[in-house]
Amino acid sequence: MKSFNNVLIIYPQDSTIDFLQPIVNKLLRLFPKGQLDRPKYGIPLQSIDDETELVIFLGHGTTRKLYGGANENGDKFKLCDIPNGARLLDNCAIVLFSCNSYDYLKYMQGNPVTIKTFIVFGDIPTDWGHIRHNQDNDNSYWSECDDEQLDYYKNALVESAIYGFIKASKTDSFYGFYKGVTHIINKKINSIIENNKWKKNKKLQLIERLIDFKHEIVYADEL
Repeated sequence: MKSFNNVLIIYPQDSTIDFLQPIVNKLLRLFPKGQLDRPKYGIPLQSIDDETELVIFLGHGTTRKLYGGANENGDKFKLCDIPNGARLLDNCAIVLFSCNSYDYLKYMQGNPVTIKTFIVFGDIPTDWGHIRHNQDNDNSYWSECDDEQLDYYKNALVESAIYGFIKASKTDSFYGFYKGVTHIINKKINSIIENNKWKKNKKLQLIERLIDFKHEIVYADEL
């Protein structure tokens, strides 16, 4: 990853992703010449510099779109849909740290687009709205979750992503990112197992969420 000279970091202005700020801080240290874009509510992604080699997006997403900024009511604005993604991200390496970005990439690849180097993710439930949506489809989904559990999960994502980017930079590979994330997630799981305060079901469900996060990472490394 250190071989990229022109890096764009997209981090929308949305209070529900403020917890990702430490990742952004680390990225700006790893890529001191990187450009940081903080799109506001109502601003779509209209262009990317032709010289951009790597795009890192941190925020919310679905199978069909990436979200930009949010307003004071929490409403999110579409940053980039499938056709725009195919047009703007063509020939870039991408890291889409967002929910369902694996499916977003698959749909995008149904268009004329060349993306050979990427890191994408599965379902990442980081707020109660998302969790309750999943529970509507499966009432047993993370039924033992509380604020403490959710905070632990979010902190584990942040810590693992930071270490993943450090490893990716040192090894100049996206595989390094996956190995770094795996290392931290495994440590977090061991800490959960050793926690005597949480009940068994709470521990098991939190471990399941972290295993899902780790196993649903998909990457391709053609640096």
